[in-house]
Amino acid sequence: MPTSPTIAIIGIGQPYRGDDAAGLAVVEQLTDLQTDTVRVTAFHGDATELIHLWEDAEWVILIDAAQSGVPAGTLHHFEVQERPLPSFLSSWSSHSFGLPEAITLAKQFGRLPKRMEIYAIEGERFGMGDEMSPTVSATCRKLAADLRRRIQTEWNPAG
Repeated sequence: MPTSPTIAIIGIGQPYRGDDAAGLAVVEQLTDLQTDTVRVTAFHGDATELIHLWEDAEWVILIDAAQSGVPAGTLHHFEVQERPLPSFLSSWSSHSFGLPEAITLAKQFGRLPKRMEIYAIEGERFGMGDEMSPTVSATCRKLAADLRRRIQTEWNPAG
């Protein structure tokens, strides 16, 4: 029996490392959107597992923290199918296998969804036990509201 198309919204981060929890903070505000066709996931595991989280999704939205040197709270947005990911995303991961590597692997195995977007929120506090900075927290709230509007207006699993 065919299943309905699915959107996967995945917030990435470490909950006890200040601004690194930005992706988690965004999806926490979107959990009420969870349905049979909208999956909302908070993720703080190894990036190799990400491919399984977006499996069978038609549209994937990934939200993570970034550190590229621009002011904290700056929101970066990338459409994966449109252009290569910026190099600062590779250097940010605390693991040897991060988000860019997971995307590259998924491309090689034909496991990228039709549509994949990355939102990276520039952070400034990443120490163990740090609290999220006010500018990053404000960006998280704004992004959650923007994504809620987009999903409610753009997502039609019936086609």
